[in-house]
Amino acid sequence: ITSLCMTNYFHFEFDISPHYILSKFTRLETLILEDIDWKYVKNILNDISFLFNLSTLILIPNGCVKDRNLYLLQILRLSALKYCKVLFYSLCESDPLPFATNQYAMTEHFVIKHGIQTGELVRLLSYVPQLRRLSIDYPFKLDKNELNHRITLKYLTHLSIKENDLSFDDFELLIKSLFRTIQVLHIHVINGEEYIDANRWERLILYSMPFLRVFDIYISGRSYLPCELRFHGFNSSFWLERKWHFDHEEYFNHNYYEFTFYSINPYRYD
Repeated sequence: ITSLCMTNYFHFEFDISPHYILSKFTRLETLILEDIDWKYVKNILNDISFLFNLSTLILIPNGCVKDRNLYLLQILRLSALKYCKVLFYSLCESDPLPFATNQYAMTEHFVIKHGIQTGELVRLLSYVPQLRRLSIDYPFKLDKNELNHRITLKYLTHLSIKENDLSFDDFELLIKSLFRTIQVLHIHVINGEEYIDANRWERLILYSMPFLRVFDIYISGRSYLPCELRFHGFNSSFWLERKWHFDHEEYFNHNYYEFTFYSINPYRYD
């Protein structure tokens, strides 16, 4: 077996949940486990540590995972891992990861589907210097002190980020500190009124994302005042020369103006 996918709680529990079963699949290259009970995560990670051909891992347990940073570190120790997608929901803070010193992963594509503190993210990224694509859902609570630790992601070209609790100031700081090399940006912002600022985006792109060729944005939110004039700022020559085009919708709903602002580029799923 080189590829194994199980997305049903009962199949996993009855078929391969006994410890050491997974470790027998020595040729396994792709492992997808979704909607499994979180109590199996520890054994799963212990078992797959012996799978030296495993290059793709998708692990989405059902329920709250304790000590998720320890589990993430175990995943990053997988010697052949290139693609990783995880959703480790947690109600409590895990002990922080140390910054990497002499232990690095070969992971090139990392998808983090759970909310993550930016300090936690920075430490995690210190382990993946070969990273080329990164997708993050709901980063929050920026700790500026964490950004003082120098991290080099010179191969990173694609960044996808979904957020609803990160100010534009903090987003700018993350870009300037970690993501200056990106060529493709997909950003989805909920409650993002402050992100509708064409001049600010122009400055950020010109001075901190000089290689950017795909700018795909979706912003939704509400405002006490209409946003029509601010949308017009994205029609300047800066945007037109790059062939980045946008559209918007806005309507009055009781005491607020509800709006969406989004890219209409043909390459938005690059």
